[in-house]
Amino acid sequence: MKRKTSSGRVLALSMILAVSSSLPAFAASWQQDSAGWRWKQDNGEYAAGGWQWLDGNRDGISECYYFNANGYMLANTTTPDGYKVDGSGAWVENGTVKTKSTSGDPGVTVPNGMWRKGAGANANKWWWQNMDGSYASGGWYWLDGDQDGIAECYYFDAAGWALSSCQTPDGYQVDANGKWLDGQTVKTRKANRNSNGSGKGNSSSGGTSAAGTNTEVDAAWKDYYDSSVGKSAGDFKNGNFGKMSASQWAEAKKEIENFKKEYLTNGMSDFEKEIKIVEWLVENCSYEQREDWSRSTAHSCIVLGKAQCSGYADAFLQTAKLCGLDVRYVQSASHAWNLVKLDGDWYHVDVTWEDPLGDNDYGFGNLCNRYINLTDSAIRDARSHSSWTPDTISAKGTKYGPSAVAAYMKRGTTEISKELDDEDERNEIVEDFKKRSGSTIISYTDIDGTVDQIMAHMEDLINNKKDAYAVLLQFGDTYNASNSGDFQKAIETKDKIAASVEQKLNEEYADTLDGKKRFHFNLSEVAGGEYYCYENGKLEYQTMK
Repeated sequence: MKRKTSSGRVLALSMILAVSSSLPAFAASWQQDSAGWRWKQDNGEYAAGGWQWLDGNRDGISECYYFNANGYMLANTTTPDGYKVDGSGAWVENGTVKTKSTSGDPGVTVPNGMWRKGAGANANKWWWQNMDGSYASGGWYWLDGDQDGIAECYYFDAAGWALSSCQTPDGYQVDANGKWLDGQTVKTRKANRNSNGSGKGNSSSGGTSAAGTNTEVDAAWKDYYDSSVGKSAGDFKNGNFGKMSASQWAEAKKEIENFKKEYLTNGMSDFEKEIKIVEWLVENCSYEQREDWSRSTAHSCIVLGKAQCSGYADAFLQTAKLCGLDVRYVQSASHAWNLVKLDGDWYHVDVTWEDPLGDNDYGFGNLCNRYINLTDSAIRDARSHSSWTPDTISAKGTKYGPSAVAAYMKRGTTEISKELDDEDERNEIVEDFKKRSGSTIISYTDIDGTVDQIMAHMEDLINNKKDAYAVLLQFGDTYNASNSGDFQKAIETKDKIAASVEQKLNEEYADTLDGKKRFHFNLSEVAGGEYYCYENGKLEYQTMK
């Protein structure tokens, strides 16, 4: 109910409606005299002094009426507590009569989903998207879009658009909002939510439910995308599919099918498929930003070979879906990436930042293994992801995290424990890091001492005009993933170190380095749970003017 008056009035009306909602509408009758209409109850008394839900025509649907102290119904006015009633006296909201079922109707199963507004030539049309990505089309559907527990019935054409302000092909009327009308009254039924309900039905029978896709988990995924985008783009399960034309999708799908034939083999795990997809997209696409949607779809990434973050994320989504993976499209205030489900656990994967951009230093073929299969905590610590804050569903998978990715990229196996013990893996990380330009490996002592060691290394590089740096910081026994609270402590420590180094660099070398230098550590761990962090980048110097 839309608030029109003070909270006290709304509370009073809410209490009245709550009490009356629990009572049946008695089979009494309307009485008219020269002063107006009154409702005579079974006990012979007249309703007076407030609201009553009444089913005067006994159609199983009650409307709500307001009666003054003398028992007369108000009509075409605003009630003393601030609500609108129409010419028949029924409570209306935005021109629609509010109703509820009183017939003992068990209700109708409605699907989880949301209304979507059309774009372009269809900007004034609406369609209904189920949580499994399908949409209503070709008939009547009972839906509870505002989730108030009351279902209304809508007619959708073959293309999936809801009809409004017209007569449907089977001869029924729908109002401006697309709701089925009986005379001037919107027909309603009790809405029963069920993960398997499609809500499909017909106006004359009152509707039936049909089997559908299980959406028990998906109902919570609304937290995983920015609703300011929504509509035909940014959807958690369909990505930017709605921004592609039929021909563009056909081209992209053809390339995906070719990829599957060339790169995927029988018996591949979902994890192996995921890595192949990431490699394929990184190899065949380069970053290019546009203000419009031309670089934000699977078509732009896969066919044109140019995409911004939303295009990479959409390409991963559409490719992974066609490869049989359970995958989602997610975004923060300024960035888009994906979630993928492997062996029952969710992981974050960001193809954009895996592509060769800026100061990425590659250690695993054409991947850097910084943004593949991260947990919620890890992804929030990565650049461009910190403003992402949903908390409904957790991505806590670790089995296929960075260590597993590294093992697979190096040895073609995900069985880390069979290939390496903790010491072996630690040694391999160190040896790989030593090969990077301008590298140093530092063991953590305390914040100030560690900052001094890093600055001494950076000073040596800058004095010798080196063009790259790489710092690997090992926490050793100080922090371990097996200890409660150590992850947050490691985050806070490495952030303090990075902030201090960044400040010193920019203060001491303001006249030497070209532009302000940003220093940011990425946190990871070896198989035994030992934390380490690393940073690498380029050193650019001012030129003589």
